[in-house]
This record gives sequence, C-alpha cells and structure tokens, in this order.
Amino acid sequence: MLVFHVAEGIALGHQLNYPLVFGPLAGAVLSHLDLGLYLFFVLSGYLITRSFAAAYVDGRDMPGLGRYVRNRLLRIVPAYWAIFGLLFARHLLLPDRFPRGYFTSQPFEILPVLGFAQNFNPFNRAAELVWPAWTLDVEIGFYLLVPVLLFGLAAAPRPGRRVGRAGLLAAVVLGLAIGSLYFRSSAPIDDVWLRSLPAMLVAFTPGVLLAVLEPVVAPLLRARPAMRHAAFLLLLLAAGFFCLNHLAGPYLPAYIHTAHTWRTLLAAVASGCVVAAPLWWQWCGHGAWRLLDNGPLRWVGRRSYSLYLVHWGIALDLGLVRGGSPAWAPAGPYRLLAIGVTVLLACSLAAAAASYRLFERPFLDLRMRRRT
Repeated sequence: MLVFHVAEGIALGHQLNYPLVFGPLAGAVLSHLDLGLYLFFVLSGYLITRSFAAAYVDGRDMPGLGRYVRNRLLRIVPAYWAIFGLLFARHLLLPDRFPRGYFTSQPFEILPVLGFAQNFNPFNRAAELVWPAWTLDVEIGFYLLVPVLLFGLAAAPRPGRRVGRAGLLAAVVLGLAIGSLYFRSSAPIDDVWLRSLPAMLVAFTPGVLLAVLEPVVAPLLRARPAMRHAAFLLLLLAAGFFCLNHLAGPYLPAYIHTAHTWRTLLAAVASGCVVAAPLWWQWCGHGAWRLLDNGPLRWVGRRSYSLYLVHWGIALDLGLVRGGSPAWAPAGPYRLLAIGVTVLLACSLAAAAASYRLFERPFLDLRMRRRT
C-alpha cells in the first residue's frame, strides 16, 4: 500500500489516469496495488476467527472473551493513540503542510479518530494525519462481530459431526458475504456507507472461510502431502481473478463505487486465493516458503502495524501524497515514484522501528506475561 499511495499521489495530478502517467502496463499494475487492502482484511479474517472457528468445529468451549478483548486492545490501541498524538502535535506546532488552525478549529474531530469512529465523518480533518487508519474502524467492528457470532452459534444446538458444524458455520459466513454484497449494491455512493463494516464484510469472508475449513481440511491434507502442488493452482487462480478485476472496472480503488460490486467480489476472492496458497502448502505438512519466511520479512512483519500507521504522515511531510509535488524530487513519474518510494520506505521503516520499540513491544510483552 505504501507504493500505491505514492503512485496515487503522482496520478492525482492527472485525474487518476494511471495509463496516461505510467503507461498501459505499469499503469494497470500500479492502479490495482490497492488490492493489498483486501489481503489485509483476508488475513484479519483468518487470524482473528481461527481460534473461535476451531473451537466451534471441534465442539470445544469458546476461547476466553476477556483475554480476547484485552489482547486486541493491547495490540491496536497504544501504538495508534501514540502515533496519532505525535503526528497531531507535530502539525499543531509546525503547520507547514496545513494552514494554521486547520485542526484546532474543530477539536471534536479528534475524539472520533481516537475512538475509531472517523469513518462516520469523511471530512474529518484530524483523520487526514492517519488517513489509512480508516480500515481500523472496520477492523474494530469485525473484532466485535466475531465473538458475538460464534458465541451465539455455540449457544444454539450444534450438528453432531465436525463436518456438519464446519458446513453450518461456512453457510452462515457465505450468507453474511452475500448480505454484504447486497448492501454495497444498494447503499448510497458515499464513503460513510462504503467504508462501514456491512459494506466491507465481504472482504473478510475468504479468510474466515479458511479458518472454518482448517480443522477439517488440514488433517486430511497432512495424510496426502503430494497434494501440496495445488497451492500453485491457487496462485494461478489468484492471478486470473486479479486480471478479471482489472477488466471489470476503470483505474479506481475497488472499494469506492457501488457500481463496482463485482470488482469487490473479485478482489476478495483473488486475495483469498493468495492467502490460501501458503496455508494449503503448510496444511500438507510442509514448512513455510522461504520467500515468505526469512529474517528481513520477519523483521518488517513485526513492525508492520507501526509501518502502516506512520507512513502516511511521513508521506504528507515529504509531499508525496494528495497530489503533492516535492521540490526535492526530480521530474518524471518513474523517477519520482522510484525515489519517492525509496525515501518514504527508509523513513517509514526507521519510524516504525522506533514506534515498535517504544509503543508496541511493551504492551505486547504485557500481553505475553498475562498468558503465563
């Protein structure tokens, strides 16, 4: 998404006409990097639902709700509040990127940002400092929905067999996905509606389905390790769905317009196949692909949440987003993209490392100590 945001900032000066700015092939690739948003939601759907779905399918008691809520709060809130507070203070004291008084004139806009409710006001100026964090509003809603849904199903009579329980849960998830698509197709073309949980729930469902199927499918695949090659078929399917997504709509982010409901579905399915491929490989009893499991990626992965939070504010300062034209960058879209991404990535990784050390790790350590 960092690369996409820089490319979007360059293309904004040409009404987001990516082929005009970058050429047909590069424009097609860069304009669809926003599909990383769906990978984020699919991964969340799988990781957050996994323990609850396994408990339901196996017929066990649900995980502790108190620990679940505490862990989610410790993971999300401290770093988010700290980074937003620092960015807000920086632009309050040195308002070179915004007019003086831009934020202080509307103090009530700060509380929705801190309370994960900025999506209810798409013109919230304080949210501009952490603009990509609108996805956290959707995430928080999903965090609340998962235990409500699973505890509700666990309280009702369950089918006697594991396959039956998995099938029932999968049917409920698919029903929610269909309802989400219907909501998108009928909701007003407005960010308040299209960035709400009902509209974005379809993006989580491939990951949720993977969590539901894992307790049933993984034991079967472990007895058939030769089936690991189907993981590459899943990657081919993902590529095919990504291509269909490109053909189905113009060069616009897939979540913006209700007229692109099919693009939303294609993006969700393609992202689900991308996540399913390495999972399938591991379900067959094989280790993670070295391409995805190595030291540098593990280092970045541990700091990815801070990277997600800080990179937009740094990009604002560098003039790389919102159609900015940084004076320090050379002319030409490709040179600006290459140098802009390099500088932004270096600055963001350094800031993310500091944020992880100061604002994330202490609370993650507290979470681990509570487990023991």
